[in-house]
Amino acid sequence: MVSKLFALIFGGIGLVMLVIALAFGLNTALSISQSSTAEGTVIDAGNPSGGRKVRALIEFTASNGQVVQFRSNTGTNPPEFQTGQKVKVFYKPADPAGSAFPDSFISLWFWSLLSGLLGLVFGGIGLVCLIMWYTSYRKKKWLQQHGQRITAEITAVRQNKMVNNMGKSPYYVLARSRDTLNSVTPTFKSVSVWNLPATATPGADIDVLVDPNNYGRYYVELQDAKEKK
Repeated sequence: MVSKLFALIFGGIGLVMLVIALAFGLNTALSISQSSTAEGTVIDAGNPSGGRKVRALIEFTASNGQVVQFRSNTGTNPPEFQTGQKVKVFYKPADPAGSAFPDSFISLWFWSLLSGLLGLVFGGIGLVCLIMWYTSYRKKKWLQQHGQRITAEITAVRQNKMVNNMGKSPYYVLARSRDTLNSVTPTFKSVSVWNLPATATPGADIDVLVDPNNYGRYYVELQDAKEKK
C-alpha cells in the first residue's frame, strides 16, 4: 500500500536526519569539552549587500601569545555579529588558527537543530503514514473475519496523481455494488496499488467486503477482480 511505502521512506529519512543531528550535537559538545577559551573581537562583521550571507572575521590571542584571525563557520544574513563586538572563542592550543570557532547558538548548534527539525518533520510524516497503514490493515483483517462479501462492478480505473515515484503513479478503481443494499446502491474506491491486475477493467466484477452495519466501511479486494463476462 502507498501509505506503508511512504511510512518506510519518510520514516527512514527522518531516522537518518535524527542520527545526523545527534552526530553534529555530540561532535560540537566534544569539541567544546576539548577546547580552551579566549576573548575575541569581531574586526569585520561582513557586508550582506546583495542578499549574500557573510561570515564574521574574528581576532583573538591564544594562550601562547599568537594573534589569530579566523572566519565564523556559518554564513548568515543579517550578520550574526557586529564589528567591534566581543565574543567568546573556543580553540585547541595545538592549532589555534585551524580549530577556532565562536561561542554562538548559530555557530555551535545550527546544523544540529536543522537536521533535528528535518528529522522530526520527515519522521512525523512517516509516523502518520504508518498509523494510516496500520488502521487500514486492522480494518481489512476485521472485514475478512466479520464482513459481508458482495459483488461490485468496476466503473473506472484511475491513477493517484498525488503520488509520483520516478514519473509513475499508483492505480485505484471505482466500483458500484451490483445489488441494492438497504435501499441504496453503495459505491466503493479501492486502495492505491502500483501493480494493477490485468483483470481490473471497467465492467469487470470485483468482490468487496463491507461492514453489515456500515456500508461506508469496506475493503475492495482488488487482486480478485474477475474478467468482464
